[in-house]
Amino acid sequence: MHRPVPEPSGGVDGLLVHVVAFDGVLVDTLPARCTVLRDALRAVDPAMRQTPIDAVADLLPGRTFEEAAVALMPPDLQRADPTRVTLCALQAESAWRTRCAQGIALHAGVVSPLLAAQARGARIVLRADSARREVEGMLRQAGLDALAALVRCADDGPPRVDPSVAASSTASSTASSTAAQSYRAIAQRLAVWPPIARTTIHEASRYATAIASATLRA
Repeated sequence: MHRPVPEPSGGVDGLLVHVVAFDGVLVDTLPARCTVLRDALRAVDPAMRQTPIDAVADLLPGRTFEEAAVALMPPDLQRADPTRVTLCALQAESAWRTRCAQGIALHAGVVSPLLAAQARGARIVLRADSARREVEGMLRQAGLDALAALVRCADDGPPRVDPSVAASSTASSTASSTAAQSYRAIAQRLAVWPPIARTTIHEASRYATAIASATLRA
């Protein structure tokens, strides 16, 4: 798991930007998200009752519940009943909303460095696997409404894509994923900010980090 270690902004010619995963880096959401998805998989089909939590934890960071369910559910089950994935995702999302209402802890040692970097002039961008309603609720509860210059959530929808940018992307099989859509939207916003000296990526999985690196370089 990557943790943000913001660099000093003094003496740097240009803006420092820290792109931080809300789920798994800023907030300790992954254990609960993994649990609700595993339970939903087990409930939707008897064949999924032995799904181990470790398998879910390997695939969920950087993905929505629906995307992770597609990756975890055997193709023959999906072909036999295409509604299984949708049902699983809806059950997980419902359980996740209930869990969020109970409060989720922030990762110790992450908030203070980000606030310090922000105070020195860096801009913080949050990219979330969770929906905006849950993200904004947790930020508000933690008193961090003003932390990020940009918050991009899983349900924000696809951005307008420049065909030349899409054609140059190295993310082939993941180009239409929610994480890729989020990073394309982030790249479009960064393009209209003041000149950026450095952008650092703090994601909770290699999967999301690879998408971020490919998209922000494109």
